[in-house]
Amino acid sequence: MAATLLSNNDLSLRLQILEGVRDGLKSLGRNGVTKPKNWDEAIAAIDAAKDAKLTDFTAQIGQLFGDAKAAEAQLAVLKETAAPIERRRQILTAFARDAYAAALPVVLSLLDEPAVRRDAIRALASFDDPQVAATLIKRYAKLSAAEKSEVVSALSARRSTASALVAELKKNTIPKTDVTAFDARQLYRVLGPSFVEFWGPITQLASDKQAEMAKYKAMLTDAVLAKANTGHGRAIFERTCIACHMLYGAGGIVGPDLTGSNRANLDYILSQILNPSEVTQESYQLVIVTTRDGRTLSGTVAAENNQQLTLRLVGQDSIVTKSEILSREKSAISMMPEGLLKTLKDDEVRDLIAYLRTTAQVPLQKN
Repeated sequence: MAATLLSNNDLSLRLQILEGVRDGLKSLGRNGVTKPKNWDEAIAAIDAAKDAKLTDFTAQIGQLFGDAKAAEAQLAVLKETAAPIERRRQILTAFARDAYAAALPVVLSLLDEPAVRRDAIRALASFDDPQVAATLIKRYAKLSAAEKSEVVSALSARRSTASALVAELKKNTIPKTDVTAFDARQLYRVLGPSFVEFWGPITQLASDKQAEMAKYKAMLTDAVLAKANTGHGRAIFERTCIACHMLYGAGGIVGPDLTGSNRANLDYILSQILNPSEVTQESYQLVIVTTRDGRTLSGTVAAENNQQLTLRLVGQDSIVTKSEILSREKSAISMMPEGLLKTLKDDEVRDLIAYLRTTAQVPLQKN
């Protein structure tokens, strides 16, 4: 491969080879990958041609090989606000995958850029550094609702940042209402019983589910639902559900697309919300991975090969090199946690359920 790059000056062929090498390295992960013989000589010859596309590919490949000089070049692109957004996101993802310490100051600075702020928040979950929690908490009040959701998810990934998050919840500087049932379950996995002492029970008994079903069926009569504000219900859906579920062509793919489901049936909607684990498709079963650097990741399996596991998390996919996995557990419970309706007021429950029963998209009303 390196010999072909050295002996052939054809631009399109070189691009094809480099693109193939880059994509192959991405699928393998960096651990255990060594550069081919004559690779540095081939890259020096390619860079001497001063072709922007070729140089970009060699920098990407160099970063994947763990080359410090290439990483510096990628870091320079990441800092450049005029560089293509998608290119910067790719670099950010690669630095997060490797928890590249030298990139942390730049990743923190990206919190000042609205276009990549959410990407930066997600990437910060990979860095085990006190600056991460301190910086995200300090900025929290001024973030959008979607960005706040990303912060809660990022801080819930490891014990040190989860502890910092709970400290803010106790002071109410971060409202408990910003923590979804899924986040609460994640925090319980990371912090254990100490979180339950603060938060309350995470799970409920089967008999409780039957009682809750009866409670909400009695509350959500046709007359009550007729008075619902479906636009407000849509806002609640976007706050609590859209990260995982698609509806009317918008939303996440962690959970099933709700557009074609039996949403007109109140019993169906309530049973899916109150008892999501009763019937769980294998593709939506929860997988919990603990990494050697102290992170706990919960998601569904999006892809897997001999070297890597791709977990579909709320809001993003995360690629984990298998050699970095300390433990892996497959749960019979659904990715969707119980307790969603308990976090809502009665009028919010009414509006959300009414929105879920609509047959066409309605205008969004936040207040």
